[in-house]
Order: sequence, then C-alpha cells, then structure tokens
Amino acid sequence: MADDQRFRVDTLSENAEGGVPARTEKQVYLCDLCGVPMLNLHCKLICEQCGYKRDCSDP
Repeated sequence: MADDQRFRVDTLSENAEGGVPARTEKQVYLCDLCGVPMLNLHCKLICEQCGYKRDCSDP
C-alpha cells in the first residue's frame, strides 16, 4: 500500500476566540487490513475493528 494511503490528516475547525487555534491537524493512521482509523497508544497502533497491531517504528 502506498504511504499516502496509510494515514490521513484530519483538520478540525475550532472557534478562534479565547486563544483557541482556528485549525488543528491530527495524523490518523488507517488499518492496513480493513482501512478504518487505528487507535494510537504511545508507539503502538491498534485497529479496534479487526485487531491488527503495528508499532510506530514499522516501515
């Protein structure tokens, strides 16, 4: 799978009042097997749907 398909960047719009940034970007890794967003726990990536696990240092 190509690198650009393994993760996506979600952009969230927030209210800019009160010092809250207007844009926040968060990297979301997608499961290599089923394509759903993976849970990121420290350096472990876990798919809650199919159970696939990856380490963040994996290529």
